[in-house]
Amino acid sequence: MTMPAAALPRALGDAHRPPTARALSLLYLWRHGRWPDLERPRRFTEWVQWRKLNDRRVALARLTDKLQAKAIAAERLGDQHVVPVLWHGQRLPGTPHWPMPFVVKANHGCGQFVVVRNMADWRRARIRSFAWMRSTYGAALGEWHYGIARRALLVEPYLSSPIGCRWTTKSTSSAGARR
Repeated sequence: MTMPAAALPRALGDAHRPPTARALSLLYLWRHGRWPDLERPRRFTEWVQWRKLNDRRVALARLTDKLQAKAIAAERLGDQHVVPVLWHGQRLPGTPHWPMPFVVKANHGCGQFVVVRNMADWRRARIRSFAWMRSTYGAALGEWHYGIARRALLVEPYLSSPIGCRWTTKSTSSAGARR
């Protein structure tokens, strides 16, 4: 799915209206304990805020859609370099049809995933997925680009290295970058 630039305002709606510099600055102060320099950004976190205000290129925002980003990566790098999608849709089935472990993700958000290793995890993924599908991710922090991504769920195989994979569920969005 590609969205023409002309369709962007209509597709995003009011929930993804561009944030004001004042609103982003207050959020930044609350999160980082200092005011951002949005006129001459130097820190990575300041540049992220600057982009929210000034860089509205739809071409970049399309990469927020995980399924579309995978298609772009597969086209440019080859399928062998992209984690395969086992399933995607609007609602998870009652029982999993894939070998465990696997990962359930929201296509249109960040940090919205559940690693499914057993049926208890599957039940948790199904419950969380309902909330993900109802949410408008990113609007509160001015991350307008999430409004372009299709609301969908996807299932991928769980990847780990031969020596194991250390990972954390604590994610960092572009607006919540750690100091």
